[in-house]
Amino acid sequence: MGQISWLIPTYNEEQNIFQVIKQITVGTPYVLDKSSDKTAMIASEAGAIVINRKGLGKGDAIREGIELLGSTSDIIVIIDGDNTYSPKEVFSLLEEVKNGADMAIGSRFLGYMEKESMSRLNKWGNKLFNFLLNRLFNSKITDLNSGFRAIRVSTLREIDLRSKGFEVEAELTTKFLKKKLKVIEKPIAYRGRLYGSDSKLNAFRDGWKVLITILKS
Repeated sequence: MGQISWLIPTYNEEQNIFQVIKQITVGTPYVLDKSSDKTAMIASEAGAIVINRKGLGKGDAIREGIELLGSTSDIIVIIDGDNTYSPKEVFSLLEEVKNGADMAIGSRFLGYMEKESMSRLNKWGNKLFNFLLNRLFNSKITDLNSGFRAIRVSTLREIDLRSKGFEVEAELTTKFLKKKLKVIEKPIAYRGRLYGSDSKLNAFRDGWKVLITILKS
């Protein structure tokens, strides 16, 4: 299958990052960090390679990570550092890439969502975005904003990412579909964040950016 690298963007995830790293059993985890807490120290102690990224946003982290890892990796796995996704579920995504997919997305809407892991507003917003995307590309995507996906690096090099923030997943999905690359979804579980661990997502501000990203495609 070749070299697998994990790209984990983080910002103040000291409560969660240890559990994320310790669940990774294949490939090398890289944490692209911009935290003011102990995230970097904990990630390093857990066995990850920590890189202090330049940009502030999630999109910045993913773009910097792809630039860094693209020359040495065959597959890049992107996963959030908040422990809402289980790295143990990566094997179904990797299998799809091994069998010819350019990108395998872990779909929360095809799998199991823990109660209250996603607000009603975010859930309906995601469904609206998926609907618009599928109308534009005649596709059947259920979770364009998923933060857990495996991507073939040889095709990733064809994509010019511009996003700085949370809209980066929508940009990845739309640009892969626009180039008619093979995108597959697999069901995954999604759990809520630990109590006291705050999401950095702003439903209205970031939702608007996702919408613009889809419509600009």
